[in-house]
Amino acid sequence: RGMSSFQSRSLSLVGESLPEGAGGLVQAAPGSWRFQLTSGSICSSLVVDARLTADWLSFSAASGEIALAPPPGPESALEILRWNAGLPGGARFAAGPGASELSLRADIPAMDGLLERIDLRRHVAQICAGFREGAALFHRSSPCPAPAGTPSRDGAPGSLPALVKDSLTLAGWTLHERGPNHLAVDLDLPGVFHQALVESLAGGINVHAPLLDFERLPAACVAALGRFLLLGCRALRMARVAAVAGHNGTSLRIEAAVPDLADPLEVSGALESVAAGCRVLLAEAKALEDEAVARAFLAAHRGGRDPFVDRSTVVSVVSVGAEGPLSGPER
Repeated sequence: RGMSSFQSRSLSLVGESLPEGAGGLVQAAPGSWRFQLTSGSICSSLVVDARLTADWLSFSAASGEIALAPPPGPESALEILRWNAGLPGGARFAAGPGASELSLRADIPAMDGLLERIDLRRHVAQICAGFREGAALFHRSSPCPAPAGTPSRDGAPGSLPALVKDSLTLAGWTLHERGPNHLAVDLDLPGVFHQALVESLAGGINVHAPLLDFERLPAACVAALGRFLLLGCRALRMARVAAVAGHNGTSLRIEAAVPDLADPLEVSGALESVAAGCRVLLAEAKALEDEAVARAFLAAHRGGRDPFVDRSTVVSVVSVGAEGPLSGPER
């Protein structure tokens, strides 16, 4: 009964939070809703599903509403990971189980009553902006016009609030000051020392941790890494894999975006999601730098088999299991 009441309140919250250019909200099932992004020619048919659980409010744009087949060639998946780095609202491209399926996804943490404490309208507006930009990138078109009220990402970054630092320390994270708007945070990963960086940027806070840096790799390695990491984006919650320019080439990283004026618990949740992604993806991503391993991976998954549920994969990927996508460990 409590969950039903929570879902009923959340339906009102979601409906009230839809930005201009989004409408037609209908309840598809208990805890599940659907609406349309109607601004711009590309986005006129972009159907978005929202699903609420006790811990997450998750959004996904049906892959058929974007397109099915990504651009051909080994670089295509890597290019999509580059797109991920620029999408607002934590939106991300993710691969489906089929070799040619793509979707857009995003998540808002809902645990501990967060949905009723955060600026949900701002969160949803940023996610919708990210979905519009993602669809425009995919179709190689101009982005859909941003509706009035869409949060801006312009402006100078500010300092990290002391409340964020205090709450992360209280939650058990080990912090290292790197300046007024940077924190390095130790991640609890088995057998390896790894850190995430918490940055205050224009429009919010970004949490990210490195996966892999490379200047040049064989085509098979690039294709396998892209495919594997896009599948990883489907398994993650709140976090995404993004490709950005590194010092000597390309840097692959796991990141999670938190809008400004965030509840400190959101920042801790972003760290947990990034840490969970590193646990599952880090060792396998490094293994795929080996061309023989990459070729074997591509051969094993040519039929669209998903390494996150298919335990016969040639790379020893940790299975997501019956519970579904990763959401970070409880601390």
